[in-house]
Amino acid sequence: MRVVFYLQFDYTSVGKRIQHYRTSLNKTQEELAEQADISKNYLSKLENAQARGRLDKYYSVAQALGVTVDMLIDLSLIHISEPTRHSLIS
Repeated sequence: MRVVFYLQFDYTSVGKRIQHYRTSLNKTQEELAEQADISKNYLSKLENAQARGRLDKYYSVAQALGVTVDMLIDLSLIHISEPTRHSLIS
């Protein structure tokens, strides 16, 4: 049996947290993007909730910011999709 998790969370809040940590470190988008090995355009889209990043990208951003992924993504707000939830409890 294969179980697939679809994580849904508040991308706007995550983007604001990324921006908050970045500016508190006095980093530009260019600097953070380079350190996280992503493009500045992609980072901008993450900060403005115009892109839904993969977990590995959030991990790279978190590492570049010196924080953990759970500091960016409020894990209490993650929801498992209804079909997945049903497959887990059946």
